[in-house]
Amino acid sequence: MRMASRRNIHPGQAKTIAFIGQKGIPAEFIGTSGVEFYVEQKATQLQKRGHHVICYVRNWATPKNIRSYQGVQIIHLPSINTKRLDTVSHSLLASLHACFTDADTVWYHASGPALFSFLPRIFGKNVVVTIHTLEWKREKWGPLAQAVLKFGERVGVASADTLFAVSQDIADHLKNTYKKDVLVDEPVVKKKKHAPPSIITDKYGLKGNDYILYLGRFVPEKRVEWLINAYKEIQRKGMKLVLAGGASFTDGYEKKLRAMSVGDKNILFTGWVFGKEKEELLSNCRFFVLPSSLEGNPVIIYEAQQYDRLCIVPDVLKRTIPRSAGILYFQHDNRVDFCRKVVETIKKQSPYAGLQR
Repeated sequence: MRMASRRNIHPGQAKTIAFIGQKGIPAEFIGTSGVEFYVEQKATQLQKRGHHVICYVRNWATPKNIRSYQGVQIIHLPSINTKRLDTVSHSLLASLHACFTDADTVWYHASGPALFSFLPRIFGKNVVVTIHTLEWKREKWGPLAQAVLKFGERVGVASADTLFAVSQDIADHLKNTYKKDVLVDEPVVKKKKHAPPSIITDKYGLKGNDYILYLGRFVPEKRVEWLINAYKEIQRKGMKLVLAGGASFTDGYEKKLRAMSVGDKNILFTGWVFGKEKEELLSNCRFFVLPSSLEGNPVIIYEAQQYDRLCIVPDVLKRTIPRSAGILYFQHDNRVDFCRKVVETIKKQSPYAGLQR
């Protein structure tokens, strides 16, 4: 697709680039998401190419003593750390701050932060916007928040000199809705070596190929309860269920998941995991499950595939996640089909044997 640009300026041409919308970098903190992975990757790549890169971070996400990361300048700004005001308050402050810096380009991530993308335009900055998912569809938001996020998406599209989407489906939505061209920029994950079980054996008694894994945020649209219910139907034979991650302003939802699992010692809640522990969990699971109703282009699937793990994912990702021997789709709106796919997969001798895609 053609570049969506009034001035036809690609961010790679800029000398100073400011990133707004990420919670923090490095992307290893409680509450992190695929947005932070994407920003960390882009920011460090551009820095290595000789550009001056600035990342605005929230005080709660990145320790204040971190002033740079792999050459990227870190600017800490406060936020009102609540479900509805965290992103809005921080993005407004970051946008105002960026207007008075020497940044040539201000690059926004997600529709919430993009609500303020018009401000750098007023100051003559080049504006880039990446839409990572259709935020207004998230189940955790009420009608007012959904309306604000829709408006933020509209403002971001209107303000952007260059408009990106992380998947073709999102790009099609933006193009059809706003009649504006979009570039698709998918996440890239480097191939990693298998990490033998060590930390996960000491902490959880996991030996490898003996657990099903979910790793991500505990938010309603992820439908982790579907996985818990499917797991309860399995004749386990020592197979455990590992739920790694935590709430993102959704404490009530996490409490619900934990209540569903009370009394079952084979359902393990690890909390947020990073570094070697995360690598071991991904390397050694029998298969990875993403029960979501809503996704953009989930980085975690690419990470799991780097370790040659089978992934069970919703069919809304058929155009996004390449078909391979390691992908099994379920009908995204069909709970029975999801449970059937999980149960049938666990019964197979080999996680790749005879899968119907």
